[in-house]
Amino acid sequence: MNKVILSDFKLKWMRSSYGARLIAASVCLNMAVIFFFVVPMHQSKAALEARWVQQKSTAEKPPVLSSAIQNDPLEQLTEFESGFPLEKSIPDILAQINDIFLQAGLKISEAEYRIVDLPQSRLKGYQITMPIRGRYTNIIDASLMILNQIPSISLNNISFQRKLISDGQTEAIFSMTLYLRRI
Repeated sequence: MNKVILSDFKLKWMRSSYGARLIAASVCLNMAVIFFFVVPMHQSKAALEARWVQQKSTAEKPPVLSSAIQNDPLEQLTEFESGFPLEKSIPDILAQINDIFLQAGLKISEAEYRIVDLPQSRLKGYQITMPIRGRYTNIIDASLMILNQIPSISLNNISFQRKLISDGQTEAIFSMTLYLRRI
């Protein structure tokens, strides 16, 4: 009987030790989770909130212009117009457009150009119409690249036509206007 009491005591000790180990392991795991995940997330949240507040305060402020520009509309107009390219830069811009189309794998068969005087403006419009042949996605990508790289150009119209549904090539007609300063 003495042996039975000792073995029961031994089992109780082992059970209590296992329970204590389990509790200690879960406490350590919880501390590790808090230390490695919760604290860094809290810090990044605080940094994001600070950046959001800074951007919000910056966005609410109107742009600051010098007092001379604010008072004189003619100077404002002159500054605005100075952002447009000169008429003599037409060949360079057309070469840039051509390079964009070629990089996108598109074929330009012909192009039509026309200078238009804009009424009551010191700018000129250079209308460009180009039929293009290629994949639809390449045509869209090229048009976005043109608008991104040449800010003084506007895309008036793109019309698409595909002869057969199974045809991988699409025909598109681009109509653009390049705005230029007069010399």
